[in-house]
Amino acid sequence: MLQIVPMAEKTEEAALLAKTEGAPDNGRVLVMTDGEETLGYVVVALEDDTLVFYGFSVSGQTDFTKAKPDPMTTFVLDTLMRSAASFGETNGMNHIRTAFPDFLISSSSAGLRLRKITPKRR
Repeated sequence: MLQIVPMAEKTEEAALLAKTEGAPDNGRVLVMTDGEETLGYVVVALEDDTLVFYGFSVSGQTDFTKAKPDPMTTFVLDTLMRSAASFGETNGMNHIRTAFPDFLISSSSAGLRLRKITPKRR
């Protein structure tokens, strides 16, 4: 059974936050599992009324800009993104932005239509 929940192990979460560029100490790691197997995670933070994405990891891969992800990776990324958006909405967020320069996945093989998400310029 697929499940996406905030990471329960605080020490492990703190370590992932520390190694994710730009992620604040009060960020959250949402983990996607299938039974006992971890499929991936997304690092997010709630800032004012905005959910900020700091990074994704699927099967240890964290850079999804160099090559088209395989269908399973695309599915995990899409599911993590949607679950994080739901998490943000549940916590009062009205906007979403990324804290990394480029996030582009081609999901046509999965029958999904995703757009390139670019960070908010300050």
